[in-house]
Amino acid sequence: MPLFIMGTALKLQHDEMLSAICSKYWAIMLVFVVSAYGYVLLQFLVLSGFRFGRFVFYLKNITPALITAFGSASSAAAFPLSLKAAEENLGNKSNAAIIIPSTVNVHLVGDCFFIPMLALGILVSLGLPLPSCTQYFLFAIYFVLAKFAVAAVPGAGILVMLPILQAHLNFNGEMLGLITALYVLFDPIITACNVARNGAMAIIFDRMTKSIQRKKLASNS
Repeated sequence: MPLFIMGTALKLQHDEMLSAICSKYWAIMLVFVVSAYGYVLLQFLVLSGFRFGRFVFYLKNITPALITAFGSASSAAAFPLSLKAAEENLGNKSNAAIIIPSTVNVHLVGDCFFIPMLALGILVSLGLPLPSCTQYFLFAIYFVLAKFAVAAVPGAGILVMLPILQAHLNFNGEMLGLITALYVLFDPIITACNVARNGAMAIIFDRMTKSIQRKKLASNS
């Protein structure tokens, strides 16, 4: 898969599109990295109780999964390491075995940050009108529903979105090709964000189940 991503980048460079794309859309990528990764890191910080040692412990455990996700652009490829990281962070194999498999395909926070940002960026860069609040609300609803049909493989996050972008944001064929190329180019960074957030989600799920169990024990006693 890294060879596929490299080949896509080389093809864009051969067509003299890569430098133009990067110069035009680097700001969107920067905003995505700051906002999405900042969101994930803030969650790990809150979950660690703002204790630096615990925060580093969480990130250290999830790092092998992030590297695998970045190198493969696939949450499915990183799944074994995501599961191992969750087991270490939770100290509870049963809860880790529930939450990681159930979120690896549908809990795509990186996509939910990047695709709407990129779609609006393309509209602005081409001088096209932005969608109305009603249009964007419908787009958001269909966007979320479509994510339940995504497989955790490279490029799948954008493929299921193409009909929705066309129907609700009026993307034409050229615009769909552009957003697909940009997504594939930046997919490793997006996928790593997805995997990191799944690790945080596992901790949240574990805390919730323990809280429910404590309340049940307290009520029974």
